Amino acid sequence: MRKYFFVTGVIAFISFLISLIFLTKLHIPYYVYSIDLTFLNYVYLIELIFTICFLLYYFYVNRISNRILKGFLSFVLFISSIPINLCFIAAIVLITVNINFKPLKEEVVHLKIGTKQQEENYHKINKILDSFNNQIAKYSGNESLHEKLNSFDYNNANIKKALAATKNQRNELMEFLSNNTISVPNSFENSESKDGKLPEYYLHISPLNTFIKLELVDIKRMINDNNYREGINRYLSLWRVVDKLYDTKNIAAIECTALNSILNRMIDFHSSNQAQINPSDIRGLSHTMMSIDKKIDELYVTAYSKEFLYRKDALLRQDSKEYIWPLFDYKRTLNMEYDVYNYQIGEINKPFYNRENIYESIKSYPELEKLIKPRNMLENNIINPIGKFFVSLSVVGNSFVDPISMKEIIKSKLKALSYILERRNEIAIPIDNLTGKKFIVKEFKDFYEISTEYKNGGKPAFVYKVKNNN
Repeated sequence: MRKYFFVTGVIAFISFLISLIFLTKLHIPYYVYSIDLTFLNYVYLIELIFTICFLLYYFYVNRISNRILKGFLSFVLFISSIPINLCFIAAIVLITVNINFKPLKEEVVHLKIGTKQQEENYHKINKILDSFNNQIAKYSGNESLHEKLNSFDYNNANIKKALAATKNQRNELMEFLSNNTISVPNSFENSESKDGKLPEYYLHISPLNTFIKLELVDIKRMINDNNYREGINRYLSLWRVVDKLYDTKNIAAIECTALNSILNRMIDFHSSNQAQINPSDIRGLSHTMMSIDKKIDELYVTAYSKEFLYRKDALLRQDSKEYIWPLFDYKRTLNMEYDVYNYQIGEINKPFYNRENIYESIKSYPELEKLIKPRNMLENNIINPIGKFFVSLSVVGNSFVDPISMKEIIKSKLKALSYILERRNEIAIPIDNLTGKKFIVKEFKDFYEISTEYKNGGKPAFVYKVKNNN
């Protein structure tokens, strides 16, 4: 029995050293797979106590003359040795299954970086947008300005004041955005970092969105107040601004979603104001729309490339400063992130109607498949658990593919509107990118409907009613 406790004491000491190395360098997330792991911070103290107890027993047990006390100590230590030995065996298993000889995958990242002048344009436009935003804040009042903007209520007192006060700034924004390409600065070439993190640059989307809303309200006011020609010219100019925004370089995914929201608003403006707009006056817009359509996919490829590089940088910093193998394997985790990235790029470039069930499409990406569809509990919870936790933040509920669906709906709406504008030229009904089939066009006495077969929330993603004179 003494030899058994000596061996167990040595094992406990080795476990103590391993735990001490791990837990002094390892910052464990509060929750991984919904399990509270903070208790692990005290494991090495428990192992140290048991190491001392086992070794003291081995060296001094013969000096204990009381048989009852000796038997009691032997029983307690024997029971305690079981979890210690099991933990040691578990550590050996953890280390063994996490041995990884696979190299990092060779990366091909499709990131479009702009020129120095285009990066200067980024700083200039954000400065103008900040000034515009400060001016708008003065007219919010007790009412929600954005609610009134969404309803195109140009008779609202605060909106009237905002339109008048921001006229020069809006003209400046219109002029600058129409004639300049913007590039968000490239953080990955910036040698200076703050608090160990790369600096982050984003286009100031909120004031940009407010600018577009305010412009559309002003355009509606012009069209309805006997200033039709100026309103139409302004609407055409605003479309050119949106077209130019889709030329933006080094953009992030959140900015793509915001730009699509702006584009969606531009499309819906025509639908709700078609009675006042002569289609012959805006027919040339179809060329601008097709230009935007070609740029949307490229923008998303750049955005997902940027997101991947940010995650890669974050993993590199975590690997070197916070998390260590075998609970966190940098190579495995980065290969998994690269599979996520390649899956996203593949989904962007694949025709939407040819998309497969996610469990089928991920078969080409083995590291991603292990995350979403693990073969067994060992693979899911023991191999690189912290790395999987970080990657899972990108793919919770498969939500990382939702923006692609939203993008395709916007492209479909854009194509339908282009058909509406060109219909008098007797062009063929176009193919809907959502379904691979022609749009559904139904003729009625005074109007016609154009819609998609694609269902979103149990109903067609969109249905346009268009008067026959349009």
